[in-house]
Amino acid sequence: MIRSNGKQSSRKSNQTLHSTKPQAKKQVSSLRQRMIGDMELAGYTPGTQQAYIGAVVKLQDVLRYLARYVFRVALTNHRLVSMDESHVTCRYKVHDTGQ
Repeated sequence: MIRSNGKQSSRKSNQTLHSTKPQAKKQVSSLRQRMIGDMELAGYTPGTQQAYIGAVVKLQDVLRYLARYVFRVALTNHRLVSMDESHVTCRYKVHDTGQ
């Protein structure tokens, strides 16, 4: 520490450095481990690997969103009025008119 008169002081400052705890590593799936291994074998740079992994994560989010709607039943049993070998009669609602 340098004093106001320009001389150095042997006393250490009272400032303490705050250490950060190491963050726990997330468990990596075997598929992601294989993807990373394949990219390393292909010689991809770490930046390119991160870009590809980021794209896969975004795709995973999109698929998770779409799955909520794709796997729904389009026609439920309570809407069926009648059914025979060649025809199905059902109730439906037109959302524009509410009927």
